[in-house]
Amino acid sequence: MLVLVTQADGSARRLTWLSFALAISMIASFLSANAGGGSVQEAIALRIALLDYFDEHPYVEIQEPYRAILPASYTDTVREDYIGERRRLGLPLLSRHIVRRTQEDFDDMLLDYEAGVARLPAWRYGVSTQNTPAANGFFHIGVHETRTVLLLTLLFFLVAAVPLEDGWGHIRFGLFAAVAILLTAFVSTLVGYEERMGMPWSGASGLVAACLGAYFVRSLAGAPRLAGMLPMPGFILVPLWVGI
Repeated sequence: MLVLVTQADGSARRLTWLSFALAISMIASFLSANAGGGSVQEAIALRIALLDYFDEHPYVEIQEPYRAILPASYTDTVREDYIGERRRLGLPLLSRHIVRRTQEDFDDMLLDYEAGVARLPAWRYGVSTQNTPAANGFFHIGVHETRTVLLLTLLFFLVAAVPLEDGWGHIRFGLFAAVAILLTAFVSTLVGYEERMGMPWSGASGLVAACLGAYFVRSLAGAPRLAGMLPMPGFILVPLWVGI
């Protein structure tokens, strides 16, 4: 039997089918999610346009559903600077007619942004701070921006996950993976990932990081071996993952 990664002594106790099943599900999810076209770059370009417009017209209001698009910490600072500058120069407030027309244009831009990102995988299956389907807590691990990112994720995941499942057993590893997936998704909402990055949390980086952390601890007692021959210590894998 061909074993991708063995224990430190070169042994393999069981067929690690769960690790490979997760990897296959990521590939299937990636192919399915990206069938609709579109890219994260398009969403970023639309968001930059919104930011530029707000910088020019900081008096426009942002309704609650769109707060995740333009972080309050940024918009509040820009608006306060704008009001302070007008007061310092003794400039009058803009007329309601001008403000209304500008607000309508800005609202149209927000609607265009919402429509533009609605078809993108990261927004359909990612973990957002608002109105995220419960299933996305798991589905988000199948969303990756490019094939290269997916392949690198799969490589690091399998190298770390296979010896963990082999050593822990299927049930223990499955529970660990489920908790890692849900916990990293939950933490992303706590730290305001969407507001900071302008896109929902997606991808399997949280799961991979958890597996690498556990792999690092286990490798201190003896590094697993790639194909039963080449030692793969955690102090090499973890920096490599952080570096990419």
